[in-house]
Amino acid sequence: MNRKALFTIKGTNASKGNVHRADFLDEIVPLMQDGVAMFDHACNSYTPHVGGVTLHFANQPDVDADVIIASDGINSRLRSHLYHRQGLPVESQMARYAEWVAWRGLIRTSAFLKAMGQSCDHKQMLLGTDRHIVHFPVRNGNVINIVGFVRDPEYLKLGEHTGPWAEKRPKAEMLRDFDGFTEDCLAMLSEIEEPSIWGIFTVPELETAIDDRIGLIGDASHAMTPHQGAGAGQAIEDALFLSALLCSPDVCKSNLAERNGKINQALKIYQQVRHRRSREVQKASREAGLLYEFRGVDGEGDDLGKIACNIEQRMRQVWEWDIKTELTEALESLH
Repeated sequence: MNRKALFTIKGTNASKGNVHRADFLDEIVPLMQDGVAMFDHACNSYTPHVGGVTLHFANQPDVDADVIIASDGINSRLRSHLYHRQGLPVESQMARYAEWVAWRGLIRTSAFLKAMGQSCDHKQMLLGTDRHIVHFPVRNGNVINIVGFVRDPEYLKLGEHTGPWAEKRPKAEMLRDFDGFTEDCLAMLSEIEEPSIWGIFTVPELETAIDDRIGLIGDASHAMTPHQGAGAGQAIEDALFLSALLCSPDVCKSNLAERNGKINQALKIYQQVRHRRSREVQKASREAGLLYEFRGVDGEGDDLGKIACNIEQRMRQVWEWDIKTELTEALESLH
């Protein structure tokens, strides 16, 4: 397999960068006021009532709140309870295998330079049939994050749906999965000391992401494949949208008798608007993975020009979404 630059996708109206999530959290935590975050709480259900909503924890006392914004991930316990409360089939909201596995690892930038013979100052993707590799710098460019995707529709590599979602595996197995890639690509992968393999899972389209004074956001609502790097961004859009509605004067300045109704109205608007947006991005992310591996979604096949055009259009929908207009219209409908 030859390695050469095929095309470049650039954003037009914003700067972009990469950050390791642990480093990001280290910067965010000091900004939080004392008492805002409480750890070691396993929330498994909730009970709405006239005065608000009560969260029930498996290992801690109950907590009362005005509203719950549930961001408890792809295996959300609150999503499961929401379905149970509404009489919906609980199995229909469970995470599902997305037909890819991913090999993951970090290497030093010096090791990358030695293997690839070039620096890595932005995200790059190495394309191949039913396989692709993405790598990008983190930690101020001192470390390279590498993720190699392999199509595995039957989930054979992790035990036909019975094995763990992630585990460490021998380096030789990873290299076999990318047999046929160029020698420098294999040398780069060889620099990963302890590769791990991950099953890629998503959340199916939900019948609802809201209940009485609770809304699901992020992976709890629409976990998606990582092929556009858009999952965390969608969670941030959800949070911005919902917090703007809930903090609006229409909600915050309403009297206690009206507040529950206003909160639920805001949640309904959130679902109507954000459900459509997140599902479009989720679908596009899966299709992007197929494009990277020459499977095509609109007849592109291995036509590089058509692939580049399709991917660029998809990324613009992620990067250049007009959330300000989306929010303005939503706030107007809350009056």
